[in-house]
Amino acid sequence: MAASVTGKGDLLESRLDQIAQKYDPGRVSAKGRGMMRGIDLKSGEAAGQVVRIAFRKGLIVETAGPNDEVVKCLPPLVIGEDQLSQGLDILEDAIDRVIAAQRTRQLRGEDDRQGSH
Repeated sequence: MAASVTGKGDLLESRLDQIAQKYDPGRVSAKGRGMMRGIDLKSGEAAGQVVRIAFRKGLIVETAGPNDEVVKCLPPLVIGEDQLSQGLDILEDAIDRVIAAQRTRQLRGEDDRQGSH
């Protein structure tokens, strides 16, 4: 059992690190230990959006941190690796969507400001 949990903890760490590395470290970072890990999105609003998108796709995660800026993952110790990977795929998709929407809003805001000069 201990070896299985260690392996799943390593998988969780690896996948969250991969997700975080896709983005600016000032915007997204992975944190935690073992099977208690999360993605710090530096924004409670962004983390809340990720949680809502993930829930609609069947994944239950919640926020943590002083400003609810961390999407925390606390999978059961007995979860299968396939199920864990499926949940991480959902989480990654939700994060990608939220960050893409933020970028779009930022670009529109920059375009609006440039057009008003």
